[in-house]
Amino acid sequence: MNEQKFFESNIVKQGMDILLQKSYEDIMKHRDIYDIYTEMQKNKDKKPLDVQVGGKHYKKFKIQPAEYILSNQLGWAEGDIITYVSRWRFKNGLEDLEKARHFLDILIDHVKNNPELYN
Repeated sequence: MNEQKFFESNIVKQGMDILLQKSYEDIMKHRDIYDIYTEMQKNKDKKPLDVQVGGKHYKKFKIQPAEYILSNQLGWAEGDIITYVSRWRFKNGLEDLEKARHFLDILIDHVKNNPELYN
């Protein structure tokens, strides 16, 4: 079952049950499910790179990190490095730079220990 059918069949019915049977506090506990469903409905006809889930820090770029990473067929570690370095000013500051350095250290270690993969 795809996500849209799941939300249409189960979440909406459950949401209605909650609205009819639960107190306001219980409803608010399930607000995140409603928000996710609403966001999916708004974005269902958009291209994936036109949508950002959880903030707007990537939408500021002329080329989003994901688009650059996929277009250049970069690996996981390279992708994480680019992502963290790109967003550090807009999201987690120094923590993102430290994460980028961590993934760079992982990549360097892997290249040193597996030179046959990189020739």
